[in-house]
Amino acid sequence: MFQNILMTVTVNISTVRSIIKTNDRLRSISFGSGAVIKQEWHEGSEFILGTLMQDIPRVKD
Repeated sequence: MFQNILMTVTVNISTVRSIIKTNDRLRSISFGSGAVIKQEWHEGSEFILGTLMQDIPRVKD
């Protein structure tokens, strides 16, 4: 009876966690000591953005 509600809540919590993790990583990239702002784009930036893309929730979520 409550299984569907529990699954929905679990998915929503997972989505919120992913959003928070993504925001934290974006904040550290933007404002951290090794920020990419005003620096040349380098291969490390591509790696950071690649790992960030893994945590972004799907549009449906």
